[in-house]
Amino acid sequence: MRSNVATALKPKKRELVYQPKQTAHVAENVAIKPLLKGFKSHSLADQSRAALMDRVDTKFILPMNSLTEFLTDLKDEYTILELEGRRLFNYETTYFDTPDRFFYHSHHNGKLNRNKVRFRRYRDTNTAFMEVKFKNNKQRTIKKRIQLSATKPDFENAKQFLKASLHHHVSFLETALLVKYQRVTLMNKDSTERLTLDLSISFKSSNVATQVSLPQMWIAELKRDRKACASSFLTLVKQQQLNPINFSKYCIGSALTDSGKLKTNRFKPTLQKIGRLTNIERTRIEKIDINTQKIN
Repeated sequence: MRSNVATALKPKKRELVYQPKQTAHVAENVAIKPLLKGFKSHSLADQSRAALMDRVDTKFILPMNSLTEFLTDLKDEYTILELEGRRLFNYETTYFDTPDRFFYHSHHNGKLNRNKVRFRRYRDTNTAFMEVKFKNNKQRTIKKRIQLSATKPDFENAKQFLKASLHHHVSFLETALLVKYQRVTLMNKDSTERLTLDLSISFKSSNVATQVSLPQMWIAELKRDRKACASSFLTLVKQQQLNPINFSKYCIGSALTDSGKLKTNRFKPTLQKIGRLTNIERTRIEKIDINTQKIN
């Protein structure tokens, strides 16, 4: 029996409150906190003035042992998001897709003008948003979102938002992937640019009873209003001859947790690089329930 959006997203449901055991590599991230204190801070209000809901994204994956060097080199050019004394934040994201994984295959097949749908919960502030990300044929990412209560979301509003954002092209969505990571958010002092650093990334699929963790790598994502603007971070990665990479948390997490049902050829270069940077830890867990809901 199909459940409604409320059942699919309700945070108290076990399958959407993704809380794997705190592993050693998560605890080790405490060691970077003294480096984070070396940055001048900015507030969420400051950051909201450069929301970058329509932007160009550039991503890099790097070995964990390079993080200290990057943080040291960037502290004079960027400020760091600080909320209630915190500078390292916990994110939980539930990705939704159609039963035949239309969004995943659109990305895999190189389709332009594609969408991803997710419910993101910020654990440290207990806030949540339903989001639709649209990648257009000019390689710009356009994000729409509505805020929902993290404990009692207004699901009818979420349904209307999804219908409008997806232009009625999708009738059913189901829980596809749960992602957990820690994030540092930096903002360029001189330009409209944000740099997010994601650590301790874990994936949990709705299709298999496996959790996959990537403990020895981190993801840097540069978010800018245009490609042409100067960037201290880009200068650093060019000096180290590091190249950007295509990395979708949803697609890569789905490929890493897949039991053989998904096509993954397009993502093989990224998957191979991940294998060179980190041990891919796989843990058997209880399989989560799949909830499908009608949105049209």
